[in-house]
Amino acid sequence: MQLRLQRSKRKAPITAKPNRVCLRLPAAKQEFQIVFSNRFAMLEPSEDIDTEEKQISAAIIECAIPLCPPIWRRTQQWTSDECLDLVEKRKKAKHADFEEYRRLNKEVRKKLKEEREAYWNQVAAEMEEAASKHEYRTLYQTIRRLGGKTKSTNDNIKKADGTFAKSSEERLQRWKEFFQQLYNHDRPQGPLPEPPPIVLPANPFLNDEPTAAKVKSAIKSLKNVSFAAAPPRPPGADMAIGEHPNGLEESHYHSDIEERR
Repeated sequence: MQLRLQRSKRKAPITAKPNRVCLRLPAAKQEFQIVFSNRFAMLEPSEDIDTEEKQISAAIIECAIPLCPPIWRRTQQWTSDECLDLVEKRKKAKHADFEEYRRLNKEVRKKLKEEREAYWNQVAAEMEEAASKHEYRTLYQTIRRLGGKTKSTNDNIKKADGTFAKSSEERLQRWKEFFQQLYNHDRPQGPLPEPPPIVLPANPFLNDEPTAAKVKSAIKSLKNVSFAAAPPRPPGADMAIGEHPNGLEESHYHSDIEERR
């Protein structure tokens, strides 16, 4: 059996992306406009539209890179830019100067430990402050965020004209308009519908007092009730006072005899 081994290819290093948000700052925005206007004036005119588009895009990127620092990949939230700069210096000194690498390594570990402790102390202070002010929503949001149990909410709400609401004030105004249209509608036109008929029960309860004839008939119906005989007792079992041997009480036994007479 012959196996053909393939040479492993080294992955290309990940280039840091520029932080274009810095161009929103007034000072950086003004400086970018000055540099780009000078660079745009030096561009050579071309008859090909694609060539001009490539020249303009290359000029924009070339002018923006010095003003946009790279975005660091943060593995933890408490890692600062100063600590990331030390990590970059340690990476460069690893193969050049081992003593400098050891010094930077100790400094990086110390800096990370201090920043981690400061971050968790700040989080604990914020949670204690929220609990003391009875702001339980902020407290439980922090707990869910630290536990990794976060839910993505969709805030894309359309206005009446079809555009999306961008700010929280516009979302609240849209909800207000929605409920106003939902509960404040016009009265229905035309005759009102008739209410459904009320079905009375078959045997309604009577509020008037029963007559003497009804009482006598009820008593007669109770007298005609026959009592079932109790099961035979085992020999030697004691009987209660006033109990008949057939299982009926003595009063019922005598009343039954009188009725038969």
